[in-house]
Amino acid sequence: MNHKITNYLKYWVCDMEEPALAKTMKAVIETLSYEELLHLEQHLQLGNITSMVSARRELLETTRQKICPSCGGNVLEEKCYTLIFGQGYFRKKANFCGNDCLSEFLESTRKEQ
Repeated sequence: MNHKITNYLKYWVCDMEEPALAKTMKAVIETLSYEELLHLEQHLQLGNITSMVSARRELLETTRQKICPSCGGNVLEEKCYTLIFGQGYFRKKANFCGNDCLSEFLESTRKEQ
């Protein structure tokens, strides 16, 4: 395996914020044969792994159940109020189940300022 890729994987696995995920990734990598490691290296260089991770993340984001930040209830897609706020580079999106929850959130934000 390419030395650069090996170092990258060691850094990625050892310095992850989630120790359980790091152990899982390390365990998966350690079970691979030499040929499988060559294929993994090739896919890393081509960006295929990144695109697979991005596609899975996007799928989870679109199917994820939305929770109202005010009351903790489920937010139905067809009956929701959405508030987008924050700086241009750091936008947040909050979905509310009703107008009362949105109003409560805005009132609490005004009180904090």
